[in-house]
Order: sequence, then C-alpha cells, then structure tokens
Amino acid sequence: MKKLAYSLLVVVLVGLGASAAQRLSVEDPIYAFGEVMPGDVVVHVFTLSNVGDRPLTIGKLRRSCTCTAIDISTMTIAPGASATLETAFDTSNYSGEVTQTITVESNDPSNPFFKLEITGVVGASSPLDLSSGDLEAILQIVIDLRDPASYAAGHLVGAINIPRAELSRWTGTLPSGVLIVVYDQDGTTSRAAAQSLVSAGFREVRSLLGGLDRWERTYGDWLILASEPD
Repeated sequence: MKKLAYSLLVVVLVGLGASAAQRLSVEDPIYAFGEVMPGDVVVHVFTLSNVGDRPLTIGKLRRSCTCTAIDISTMTIAPGASATLETAFDTSNYSGEVTQTITVESNDPSNPFFKLEITGVVGASSPLDLSSGDLEAILQIVIDLRDPASYAAGHLVGAINIPRAELSRWTGTLPSGVLIVVYDQDGTTSRAAAQSLVSAGFREVRSLLGGLDRWERTYGDWLILASEPD
C-alpha cells in the first residue's frame, strides 16, 4: 500500500514538473499591412507574452531579410509579463505580394522556433517614380549664409537663405537626419557656421570650400539662380 502511494506521488510530481514551463504566446503573429507604395516603411509592434510559469528567455531573433529592422524591449520575459518587438520593413526594391518572417528562438519547450510574419502587397512603380525612402536617402539642405540682397542677386538652385547671424535661431527647426551644406561668398565664414551646427547636435554638416566664388570660377553660372523681382 505504501509503495502504491509513493508511486502515485511520484507520478503527480512528475506531472507537475512537466506542466511547469515557460511558454511564448503572440496574439497576432501575422501582420497584414494591406497595400503600400514602393519605398514605404511598414512599421509594426508585436507583443510577445510569457503565459507559462517560468522565465522565458529569448535566444535569437532571425529575419528573413535585413530589410526588416527589429528591436526587442527585453530578452527575458517573466511569467505573466510581455515584451514588445518593434519591426520596420523597408519595401524598397519590392513589388507584388511579399512576406517577411521573423523567427523568435526561445527556451519554450513546446515551440522553440516561433515564427512571426509581415505580409502584404507592394504596388508597382515606374522608372520615373521616386520612393519616399529613396528621397530621404539623397535629401540634403543647402544654406546660403549671405545677406538677403546677395542671395537675391544669385544663389545655388535649391538653397535657402539663412544669414549667418540668424543661423542659431534655426537649430530647432532644421532636420538633423539629412546632410546640411552651408556656403557663403568666399568660404570665410561657412566653416565656422558648419562647426556651430555640429556643436548643436547635427550629425552631417559640410562647408562648401571657397564658397560661391569658387563655384562660379569652376562651373560658371550653372545651377546659380537669381531671385525673380517682386
């Protein structure tokens, strides 16, 4: 009788040990983004939950393509807790139906390789189209540091006029994620202006050597535009 009771106790303990485990759950493991234009960046956040009773450890996150950026809030999820997995799929160079996968490797014994999907349709484009992502990659701001009268007389096409003395007032307005090129008449003040922007936190700043004078000596009036009179 004692042996039978002991055997039953062992069975119960083994059963409890088997049921006690970490378990990964994602409420919506497939994200369908519908249809987007080429070059759009599809952003989505997956919520990874541990519905088990032991800590869940994320080992690796494997992407089917490096065009999908990922960032997870934590690699260890306590029982009953959750983590966020932020994803950003760059659709540049894609067209038609597309599916990107992210494999979450963890110590979940029932599903150690959990697959997430980002799926949808990337619309067709023509050779004349430029995606927002491609424009962002080549976009730059050219700043003419001279006085308004000199700017009106002639400036590089696309340049905006911010006189050197007023540049500090614009640091809260100018975007920090694009290349900023500054120039003056002969290059005497533009390097200091560029350094002031770098000190203000702008990452990509350049000063045009020799200013507009050197440009004209090298290229003539190509890309120099005079403002139209009022």
